[in-house]
Amino acid sequence: METAYVQARWHHALAEQAFGNFEGLLHAITMSPAMGHYLDMADNAKADPAEGTEPNENFARELLQLFSIGVVELKRDGTPLLDAQSQPVPSYGQAEVRAFARALTGWTYAPYPGGLAKHEEDQRYYGSPMVAVASQHDTAAKRLLRGISLPAGQTADADLRAALRNVFLHPNVGPFIGRQLIRHLVTGSPSPAYVDRVAAVFDDDGAGMRGNLKAVVRAILLDPEARSAPDANPRYGRFREPALYVTAFLRGVGAASDGYQLDEVTKAMGQNVFYAPSVFNYYPAEYRIPGTDVVAPPMGIHNTNTVLARSNFVYAMLWEDGIWPDEDIAGAIGTKVALAPWAALAADSRKLLAAIDDRFYGGAMPPGVKAAIYDALVQIDDAQERARTALFLATTAFQFQVGR
Repeated sequence: METAYVQARWHHALAEQAFGNFEGLLHAITMSPAMGHYLDMADNAKADPAEGTEPNENFARELLQLFSIGVVELKRDGTPLLDAQSQPVPSYGQAEVRAFARALTGWTYAPYPGGLAKHEEDQRYYGSPMVAVASQHDTAAKRLLRGISLPAGQTADADLRAALRNVFLHPNVGPFIGRQLIRHLVTGSPSPAYVDRVAAVFDDDGAGMRGNLKAVVRAILLDPEARSAPDANPRYGRFREPALYVTAFLRGVGAASDGYQLDEVTKAMGQNVFYAPSVFNYYPAEYRIPGTDVVAPPMGIHNTNTVLARSNFVYAMLWEDGIWPDEDIAGAIGTKVALAPWAALAADSRKLLAAIDDRFYGGAMPPGVKAAIYDALVQIDDAQERARTALFLATTAFQFQVGR
């Protein structure tokens, strides 16, 4: 129960900041008690020589490596900056990690509202941002990125805000975050020119603002590389990770669902939702399809078993009456597909295919896929069976599983 509560708070925070400013997003995730618990920033205290302890470096390291700048210096187009020996230039070192860890000491969970009684085994409140504990904050000077120093004597809040501003102003943030967003929204292998255009908008949204995420997302989705249809380009598009494949199918087919057991469905496909195996998420961010130079991160968890799991899920939805509701929950509905609207179109295979093309492919179903499905449909007399077959073939085709 605590896990669901914590995850809900975390997702609300992300939703609230998704189209705001990136610096505000960094601040929100840094102050999140969920993140504080996960990466050990909560109750992270200054060094204690008597006890031989040092500040925990987990959050400081991931703030730099995963959430903002990455491990090497980047040009604005996302390609590595090289030194005189043609080697990538590190964007930070252990000294900077230690300095950030010290700057972020002195935070803990907010107290329960109104002094509500807590179970002695549960002292963590996730409903509000973390709060400062002055006695646990390291007030010495710290040297951060690009030689910028924080003066001694600052409060925990002043050090935290200055540290995040130091990260936010690093030139890596635009290309590093821009490329990650492109990979999640459009294609795993964006061209350097595409990354450069997006990073330029991150640096300046046209009105002098840096880090305007709404402008960045708009630039990603309206870029020529996102709006064109390079059918012959194998680098274009993104493979739908399990959670997005399942939701795309259910929304497209018009299913009613309360979400029961869908986590088991995606787990069988390689994605245990809300339980990523590491801080690097569910799959490797730089995963390349073997034998190619095509970056397709979600394919890092795709294999023979998960191919079958996807097909089995669609088959169960269409032929096995979906997922039955949890009998212990009042009003539960499980997950059911409304087949009747599709069966009503099945008297005319071309009309059925046109509707499926429009709903699932945006009218861009490849001619070869459409012809193969049509050839299968004309062999079937029963309207419901024809509708099921058309939906199954269209949504298990690899061309649907790759969003383009």
